[in-house]
Amino acid sequence: MNAKKRKALEEAGWQFGDVQDLLELSDADMAIVEARANLARALRKMRKRLRVSQEELAARIGSSQSRVSSAESGQGTVEQIIRCLVALGADRKKIGREIAA
Repeated sequence: MNAKKRKALEEAGWQFGDVQDLLELSDADMAIVEARANLARALRKMRKRLRVSQEELAARIGSSQSRVSSAESGQGTVEQIIRCLVALGADRKKIGREIAA
């Protein structure tokens, strides 16, 4: 957005910020949100690269396809996402790199 447009919007009462500001998240909460999103993206990418269906992955972890889908969308717990990644062959180093990505 150009500076002139932003200034006009601010003068009209609009406020600008990021997701952390909007949701009033602490730095720790934001780190968890970002880590979960990074892991979820990595899970989906790895599963597709290995050509494993959500159903097959669910069977490997003793869960349901809907839980795998939730994990891939970032709505599952960090533990669920990590469980799926490990079932696909990810090690702790890979998981750590994805958290930090």
